[in-house]
Amino acid sequence: MKRLRQGDPSVSIPLMAVVALGNPAKRPGNGERDSLEKKVFLRRELGAHRKMIPTREECLRLMGQYGMLENIIHHSLEVAKVALFLSVELNKKGQRIDLGLVEAASLLHDLTKTECLKTKEDHAQTGFQLLMGMGYEKVGEVVAQHIWLGKAGDPSSVSEEEIVNYADKRVMHDRIVSLAERFSDLKERYGKHQRAMDYLERLQEEIYGIENKIFFILQIDPNDLLHL
Repeated sequence: MKRLRQGDPSVSIPLMAVVALGNPAKRPGNGERDSLEKKVFLRRELGAHRKMIPTREECLRLMGQYGMLENIIHHSLEVAKVALFLSVELNKKGQRIDLGLVEAASLLHDLTKTECLKTKEDHAQTGFQLLMGMGYEKVGEVVAQHIWLGKAGDPSSVSEEEIVNYADKRVMHDRIVSLAERFSDLKERYGKHQRAMDYLERLQEEIYGIENKIFFILQIDPNDLLHL
């Protein structure tokens, strides 16, 4: 793990604030001259940093910066379109979904996939780690769950994690499709042995559960997404 050093341009100001708060020798003003106001300010800066969500423009810049393949970019744009449509409609039904978080996580859910095609790493986890390192904590947490959800959802509400996870499963390459078509393609490409098929079956069962919850709230047909 890289050791953080003050003055390192890759280290954000809020992160260095944590170092300062944890080490009296590095606190502004040193020792007793440190004011409570300064400590509160630093903690507030840290809290704001953890809650940051990149704009659409910032997401597009990151997608280019990290060399995402063109087909993966197109896929991510379609996922964002589906996810935002569902989020807006669900909010009309009384849900409280953070649209900015959904858009950012949708656009960046495959941020490290291009590199992981070479390294064979789990791109959900490497994406999570990269975004956390940038200070995009909430976005990273959603990205980490875009393949498998980390916990069971609330049966009466839909989370940002569920929205992005579901939207990703409704986009095959750069085309919106049904879950049946998406999983048929996944099984054909990756279901080469029984263990892989069992994995995909469990994944399919989970995502159909999310679909049922979303569209029970919306009172529309899942196939309506095909016309977006």
